[in-house]
Amino acid sequence: MTHRILLASGDDSLVSRVRDGLHGSGVELLTAGGAAEVPRLIDRERIGALVIDPRLEAGRGPELLERVAQARPELPVIWIAPEDRAADGLRGGALDFVDPEHVGLRLRTVLRNALTHARLTRRLGELVRDRRREAGFDGVVGAAPGMLRAKRLMEAAAQKDVAALFVGEAGTGKRRAARALHVESARADRPFLAIPCGSLSPDRLGIELFGRQGERPGAFEEACGGTVFLEDVDRLGADAQHRLLEVLQASYVRRIGDTHSIPTNARVLASTTVRPEEWSASGVREDLQFRLAVYPIELPSLRDRQDDLELLALDHLRRFAERSGSGASTRFQPQALAAIAAHDWPNNLPELESAVERAALAADGAAIDVEHLPGSVREALATADDATDLRLLQRASSDPLADLATKDDVRPFEEQEQRILEHALKCTNWNVLETARRLRIGRATVYRKIERFGLRRSS
Repeated sequence: MTHRILLASGDDSLVSRVRDGLHGSGVELLTAGGAAEVPRLIDRERIGALVIDPRLEAGRGPELLERVAQARPELPVIWIAPEDRAADGLRGGALDFVDPEHVGLRLRTVLRNALTHARLTRRLGELVRDRRREAGFDGVVGAAPGMLRAKRLMEAAAQKDVAALFVGEAGTGKRRAARALHVESARADRPFLAIPCGSLSPDRLGIELFGRQGERPGAFEEACGGTVFLEDVDRLGADAQHRLLEVLQASYVRRIGDTHSIPTNARVLASTTVRPEEWSASGVREDLQFRLAVYPIELPSLRDRQDDLELLALDHLRRFAERSGSGASTRFQPQALAAIAAHDWPNNLPELESAVERAALAADGAAIDVEHLPGSVREALATADDATDLRLLQRASSDPLADLATKDDVRPFEEQEQRILEHALKCTNWNVLETARRLRIGRATVYRKIERFGLRRSS
């Protein structure tokens, strides 16, 4: 690949020496005799590196360097100046300098390093973008109303620097959501440390959070500039609550056994399975409650995210297949997805993700079918099918189409079921999710009944 190098200089002698020095190096040299030409050439010619003569246009080189550094920070710039004047260019944003008397081999070496630096910087930027897609808000899958509401709150919180509290049942993805908020915030390039407040002894938890005098720093020192995520924050003991309040109020931390205060700039995110208004019963002091619950974000359970179940299963299967390599299962049969949609997933995301992984291993590269799913999920599909008729009958008394006027007005069960479903679809303008909600049956069941009865939406 031929790299294009732009030299900004009005000195014909320097241009000639640079051209001779780069001859045979595999780069194409373009020149600009004035500062005004440089931005246009950079954009039009896909320039890989810029070389600036500070004497350009009676000393406008530093001005050009400043403009380029602000507008195109990813473009490596080489400063042509003797060593005693190189500092001006390096302070202004130049990556390196070359003495104008040594623009042969030295310039080749500097340009090769600059182009390598630019390539690595681009790759790092791609990795950061990939990380944001995977670990940021794009990785928080879900379109159910409660999840969309939570994501809107998370997006807003990422632009603020307040303490945020994730509220939800165990397994609803609170740690994943907290990490996504961190990744999407201005603190993304600093550490994210998650501390499980509910699974550590009080002494161990205190050391993990605040450190110990003369031994080791705690999370609030290690994550300075980053984020500390406190899982099950309502499980903190009295001493830890007092120390945490100092961090939140005064932005300093004291190691255990020390009276010296250490400044900290860590953002606090927290999670709880207990609603904040019930914390007092758990022994959480009131002033700490106010500090932690400034910005509550509620994450719904999978029971309330039925429309997300297929999305979540497909997303986790993709992640698992990427980790497992070639030969892993990458798709579901429709009936397997129907079974996943029928199960209520009482243990939320961990249960769903475990089921997907077990099914993928059982399928051994083939499409995942119902038989590959755990027994509890297969039973949910059978139960959903068996219970459908009963649920529809329970609704019949409030449905005028299914109301039986007399004992003699008894029609085949399947006909009644079809009429009830048609009526519900008409009332909801064929909104399948709303139809399933009103009939209290699974969305997958509605789809199967539509196909079974051959129903079509009338124009």
